[in-house]
Amino acid sequence: MGHGGFSIVRKAVDKEKGSLVAIKVIDLVAAREREADEEGPVVDPVSEIEDEIGMMKLLNHPNIVQYYDSFCTPLKYYIVLEMLPGGELLELLNEQGTFSSALSSNYMRQVLQAIQYMHNVGIVHRDLKLENLLLDETKSIVKVSDFGLSINMNVETPSKCVGSIFYVAPEVLIDESYGSGVDIWSVGVMAFMLISGSPPFDAPDEEENNMEIFEKICKVEYSFEAPEWENTEEQTKQFIQLALTKEPSERPTASALLQHPWILSHAQNS
Repeated sequence: MGHGGFSIVRKAVDKEKGSLVAIKVIDLVAAREREADEEGPVVDPVSEIEDEIGMMKLLNHPNIVQYYDSFCTPLKYYIVLEMLPGGELLELLNEQGTFSSALSSNYMRQVLQAIQYMHNVGIVHRDLKLENLLLDETKSIVKVSDFGLSINMNVETPSKCVGSIFYVAPEVLIDESYGSGVDIWSVGVMAFMLISGSPPFDAPDEEENNMEIFEKICKVEYSFEAPEWENTEEQTKQFIQLALTKEPSERPTASALLQHPWILSHAQNS
């Protein structure tokens, strides 16, 4: 079904219920080799995996992938999750090129509902991106997945520079302490991508120029000049601008964005 650096997701059947599930199989040998190659103190991958599982156990929401069970052997760790056969939202976007404002709003409303719930219980995802949004078989329901970089603000203060290049908030790059606002920033990036098909902060070179992208993020340097934006309603742009507010303390919460006209107007028609 999918794969990462040292994991693969397989389809399976729950023998008791007869229902399909997804099993994330993590190669512990490869994970330990990666840890050994990185600078700094070596962290046991099993500990990191169990932290992620602990985070998922705290969450029960219709827009968050449901955790069912887990078990391990000396070589592999298995996490049993809800099956989402519609695939990644990024894959659907790549197929279609862009989405309508209404469809984009519907997806972002569901993501914001998940974020609102997570933040209310103290969880910050820290790696929200289109690859981590999974769709049901109808492709109308979206669910947040992959809590490997998530943090429980009730027991820990975030300080590490983590996240994915196109989605990371400026305060993370500037090496400041940060909070739940990093997830809201990612919402702004994702909304921009759904409408235009491209990230707001990008390098013109075919090869990714990370430093150039980071500089644009820190300056909040993006525009609505591409042709895809010509007929886009102003409230869509305003929503994105609010989510991409540079100062974290001035960035709206998920609850506030759920009351934004772009979200409310399309929610009535969904």
